[in-house]
Amino acid sequence: MIAEKYLRVNNYDILVKNYYTSRGEIDIVARDRASQELVFVEVKMRQSKTCGYPEEAVDENKLEKMNEVAEGYLEKLGSGEDYRFDCLAIERDRLKATAEIKHYKNIGLV
Repeated sequence: MIAEKYLRVNNYDILVKNYYTSRGEIDIVARDRASQELVFVEVKMRQSKTCGYPEEAVDENKLEKMNEVAEGYLEKLGSGEDYRFDCLAIERDRLKATAEIKHYKNIGLV
């Protein structure tokens, strides 16, 4: 997966992929090795701009859902550690077999 590879190369440890609860889903839970923060990552990919830029799909409602899932994840672990939300916006060009990745860090208030 493009997002996982990007995160690993950029000093993140992947802890969980596709974390689902009754409250919703988070694409990747990772640890930023530089800051030691727990990072809940939303991955959005587009192959054309017909539906807009991928990062535009991470709106207030999505952030609220992510926060609910993150709280559930931390409750399950019994952890009160620092965390943040990031978004990986990926624009993929299948014809050229390339992808442009934009990494938005700390996209929502905890």
